[in-house]
Amino acid sequence: MQPHRRIILMVEATSSYGRGCLRGIARYARSHAGWAFLHSPRSLIERMKLRDLQAWNPEGVIARIELPDTAELIRQLNLPTVDLRAPQNLPGMTGVYTDDRKVMDVAEAHLLNNGLKRLAFCGYPGIDYSDNRQAEFLKSPNDERIERIVFEPPPLRGPHGASVSYERRGEHDAAALQTWLKNLPKPIGIIACNDTRARQILLACMAADVRVPYDV
Repeated sequence: MQPHRRIILMVEATSSYGRGCLRGIARYARSHAGWAFLHSPRSLIERMKLRDLQAWNPEGVIARIELPDTAELIRQLNLPTVDLRAPQNLPGMTGVYTDDRKVMDVAEAHLLNNGLKRLAFCGYPGIDYSDNRQAEFLKSPNDERIERIVFEPPPLRGPHGASVSYERRGEHDAAALQTWLKNLPKPIGIIACNDTRARQILLACMAADVRVPYDV
Protein backbone atom coordinates (compact mmCIF):
# COMPACT_ATOMS: atom_id res chain seq x y z
CA MET A 1 0.00 0.00 0.00
CA GLN A 2 1.26 3.46 -0.90
CA PRO A 3 2.24 5.43 2.25
CA HIS A 4 0.13 8.48 2.96
CA ARG A 5 1.59 11.95 2.69
CA ARG A 6 0.76 13.62 5.99
CA ILE A 7 -0.21 17.28 5.66
CA ILE A 8 -1.14 19.80 8.35
CA LEU A 9 -4.11 21.93 7.27
CA MET A 10 -4.28 25.32 8.99
CA VAL A 11 -7.28 26.66 7.07
CA GLU A 12 -10.42 27.95 8.79
CA ALA A 13 -13.86 26.77 7.75
CA THR A 14 -15.65 29.85 9.06
CA SER A 15 -15.29 31.89 5.86
CA SER A 16 -16.48 31.10 2.35
CA TYR A 17 -12.93 31.54 1.06
CA GLY A 18 -11.54 29.07 3.61
CA ARG A 19 -14.28 26.55 2.87
CA GLY A 20 -13.58 26.90 -0.83
CA CYS A 21 -9.89 26.17 -0.24
CA LEU A 22 -10.78 23.09 1.82
CA ARG A 23 -13.17 21.84 -0.87
CA GLY A 24 -10.45 22.20 -3.46
CA ILE A 25 -7.94 20.31 -1.31
CA ALA A 26 -10.50 17.55 -0.64
CA ARG A 27 -11.35 17.27 -4.33
CA TYR A 28 -7.67 16.87 -5.20
CA ALA A 29 -7.13 14.32 -2.43
CA ARG A 30 -10.08 12.21 -3.61
CA SER A 31 -8.71 12.02 -7.15
CA HIS A 32 -5.07 11.50 -6.08
CA ALA A 33 -4.83 8.73 -3.49
CA GLY A 34 -2.32 8.70 -0.66
CA TRP A 35 -3.03 11.83 1.40
CA ALA A 36 -3.74 12.21 5.12
CA PHE A 37 -4.61 15.53 6.74
CA LEU A 38 -4.43 16.88 10.27
CA HIS A 39 -7.25 19.44 10.34
CA SER A 40 -9.18 21.09 13.13
CA PRO A 41 -10.14 24.72 13.77
CA ARG A 42 -7.08 26.77 12.86
CA SER A 43 -6.94 28.40 16.27
CA LEU A 44 -6.63 24.97 17.93
CA ILE A 45 -3.73 23.90 15.73
CA GLU A 46 -2.04 27.27 16.28
CA ARG A 47 -2.16 26.62 20.03
CA MET A 48 -0.68 23.11 19.74
CA LYS A 49 2.88 22.68 20.96
CA LEU A 50 5.56 22.24 18.36
CA ARG A 51 6.48 18.77 19.65
CA ASP A 52 2.87 17.59 19.33
CA LEU A 53 2.72 18.66 15.70
CA GLN A 54 6.10 17.05 15.02
CA ALA A 55 4.94 13.81 16.69
CA TRP A 56 2.38 13.41 13.90
CA ASN A 57 5.35 13.20 11.47
CA PRO A 58 3.92 15.68 8.97
CA GLU A 59 5.54 16.16 5.58
CA GLY A 60 4.07 19.54 4.70
CA VAL A 61 1.75 22.38 5.64
CA ILE A 62 -1.10 24.14 3.85
CA ALA A 63 -2.05 27.26 5.80
CA ARG A 64 -3.69 30.65 5.82
CA ILE A 65 -1.11 32.54 7.84
CA GLU A 66 -2.55 35.64 9.51
CA LEU A 67 -0.20 36.39 12.38
CA PRO A 68 3.56 36.37 13.00
CA ASP A 69 3.15 33.76 15.77
CA THR A 70 1.66 31.33 13.28
CA ALA A 71 4.42 32.09 10.81
CA GLU A 72 7.01 31.39 13.51
CA LEU A 73 5.39 28.04 14.39
CA ILE A 74 5.50 27.00 10.74
CA ARG A 75 9.08 28.21 10.43
CA GLN A 76 10.07 25.97 13.34
CA LEU A 77 8.36 22.99 11.71
CA ASN A 78 10.73 23.52 8.77
CA LEU A 79 8.45 21.77 6.29
CA PRO A 80 7.42 22.55 2.70
CA THR A 81 4.56 25.04 3.11
CA VAL A 82 1.93 26.64 0.91
CA ASP A 83 0.44 29.83 2.35
CA LEU A 84 -3.07 30.54 1.06
CA ARG A 85 -3.11 33.98 2.68
CA ALA A 86 0.42 35.22 1.96
CA PRO A 87 0.58 38.58 3.82
CA GLN A 88 3.78 37.61 5.62
CA ASN A 89 5.93 37.16 2.47
CA LEU A 90 7.99 34.48 4.21
CA PRO A 91 11.21 33.47 2.49
CA GLY A 92 11.26 29.99 1.00
CA MET A 93 7.49 29.61 1.23
CA THR A 94 5.09 29.29 -1.67
CA GLY A 95 2.28 31.84 -1.50
CA VAL A 96 -1.06 31.91 -3.27
CA TYR A 97 -2.07 35.51 -3.98
CA THR A 98 -5.33 37.07 -5.08
CA ASP A 99 -5.26 39.11 -8.28
CA ASP A 100 -6.70 42.32 -6.81
CA ARG A 101 -6.64 44.09 -10.17
CA LYS A 102 -8.84 41.37 -11.63
CA VAL A 103 -11.15 41.54 -8.61
CA MET A 104 -11.70 45.25 -9.23
CA ASP A 105 -12.10 44.77 -12.99
CA VAL A 106 -14.88 42.20 -12.51
CA ALA A 107 -16.67 44.23 -9.83
CA GLU A 108 -16.48 47.49 -11.77
CA ALA A 109 -17.59 45.88 -15.03
CA HIS A 110 -20.71 44.54 -13.31
CA LEU A 111 -21.64 47.95 -11.89
CA LEU A 112 -20.75 50.01 -14.95
CA ASN A 113 -22.64 47.63 -17.24
CA ASN A 114 -25.70 48.47 -15.16
CA GLY A 115 -25.35 52.10 -16.19
CA LEU A 116 -23.82 53.55 -13.02
CA LYS A 117 -21.58 56.61 -13.26
CA ARG A 118 -20.50 56.72 -9.61
CA LEU A 119 -18.56 54.06 -7.72
CA ALA A 120 -17.54 53.80 -4.08
CA PHE A 121 -15.19 51.49 -2.20
CA CYS A 122 -15.71 50.36 1.39
CA GLY A 123 -13.00 48.36 3.13
CA TYR A 124 -10.96 47.91 6.28
CA PRO A 125 -8.00 50.34 6.20
CA GLY A 126 -4.85 48.72 7.50
CA ILE A 127 -5.31 45.17 6.28
CA ASP A 128 -3.37 44.19 3.19
CA TYR A 129 -6.06 42.82 0.87
CA SER A 130 -8.38 45.75 1.56
CA ASP A 131 -5.63 48.35 1.07
CA ASN A 132 -4.52 46.62 -2.15
CA ARG A 133 -8.03 46.57 -3.56
CA GLN A 134 -8.63 50.19 -2.59
CA ALA A 135 -5.41 51.19 -4.38
CA GLU A 136 -6.52 49.30 -7.49
CA PHE A 137 -9.94 50.94 -7.27
CA LEU A 138 -8.41 54.41 -7.21
CA LYS A 139 -6.07 53.78 -10.14
CA SER A 140 -8.58 51.91 -12.24
CA PRO A 141 -8.03 52.26 -16.00
CA ASN A 142 -11.77 52.70 -16.60
CA ASP A 143 -13.36 55.93 -17.83
CA GLU A 144 -12.00 58.92 -15.88
CA ARG A 145 -15.47 60.46 -15.96
CA ILE A 146 -16.56 57.89 -13.38
CA GLU A 147 -16.76 59.52 -9.94
CA ARG A 148 -14.92 57.51 -7.26
CA ILE A 149 -15.50 57.76 -3.50
CA VAL A 150 -13.84 55.89 -0.60
CA PHE A 151 -15.30 55.28 2.85
CA GLU A 152 -12.89 56.41 5.57
CA PRO A 153 -14.00 54.82 8.87
CA PRO A 154 -13.02 56.06 12.32
CA PRO A 155 -9.59 54.81 13.49
CA LEU A 156 -9.56 51.23 14.78
CA ARG A 157 -9.02 51.13 18.54
CA GLY A 158 -7.32 48.45 20.60
CA PRO A 159 -4.97 45.61 19.57
CA HIS A 160 -5.45 44.09 16.15
CA GLY A 161 -3.60 41.99 13.63
CA ALA A 162 -5.75 39.23 12.18
CA SER A 163 -8.42 39.84 9.56
CA VAL A 164 -11.21 39.09 12.00
CA SER A 165 -10.25 42.01 14.26
CA TYR A 166 -10.59 44.38 11.31
CA GLU A 167 -13.86 42.80 10.22
CA ARG A 168 -15.32 43.28 13.69
CA ARG A 169 -14.82 47.00 13.24
CA GLY A 170 -18.12 46.94 11.37
CA GLU A 171 -19.78 46.55 14.75
CA HIS A 172 -18.15 49.81 15.90
CA ASP A 173 -18.34 52.05 12.83
CA ALA A 174 -21.96 51.26 11.96
CA ALA A 175 -23.11 54.81 12.73
CA ALA A 176 -20.38 56.36 10.59
CA LEU A 177 -21.18 53.92 7.79
CA GLN A 178 -24.88 54.79 7.91
CA THR A 179 -24.10 58.53 7.74
CA TRP A 180 -21.76 57.95 4.79
CA LEU A 181 -24.39 55.92 2.95
CA LYS A 182 -27.07 58.57 3.51
CA ASN A 183 -24.81 61.33 2.17
CA LEU A 184 -23.52 59.51 -0.92
CA PRO A 185 -24.68 60.87 -4.28
CA LYS A 186 -27.14 58.40 -5.75
CA PRO A 187 -27.51 56.11 -7.57
CA ILE A 188 -24.09 54.63 -6.79
CA GLY A 189 -22.42 51.25 -6.94
CA ILE A 190 -20.43 50.17 -3.88
CA ILE A 191 -17.56 47.68 -4.00
CA ALA A 192 -16.83 46.01 -0.66
CA CYS A 193 -13.39 44.62 0.11
CA ASN A 194 -14.90 41.23 1.03
CA ASP A 195 -18.16 39.44 1.81
CA THR A 196 -18.14 40.42 5.49
CA ARG A 197 -17.91 44.12 4.63
CA ALA A 198 -20.64 43.71 2.02
CA ARG A 199 -22.99 42.23 4.64
CA GLN A 200 -22.20 45.13 6.99
CA ILE A 201 -22.97 47.61 4.21
CA LEU A 202 -26.34 45.95 3.52
CA LEU A 203 -27.27 46.07 7.20
CA ALA A 204 -26.25 49.74 7.36
CA CYS A 205 -28.35 50.49 4.28
CA MET A 206 -31.39 48.95 5.95
CA ALA A 207 -30.78 50.94 9.14
CA ALA A 208 -30.30 54.17 7.17
CA ASP A 209 -33.35 53.62 4.91
CA VAL A 210 -31.12 53.53 1.83
CA ARG A 211 -32.78 51.48 -0.89
CA VAL A 212 -30.94 48.49 -2.37
CA PRO A 213 -30.59 48.11 -5.32
CA TYR A 214 -32.37 51.33 -6.32
CA ASP A 215 -30.09 53.86 -4.59
CA VAL A 216 -27.08 51.67 -3.79
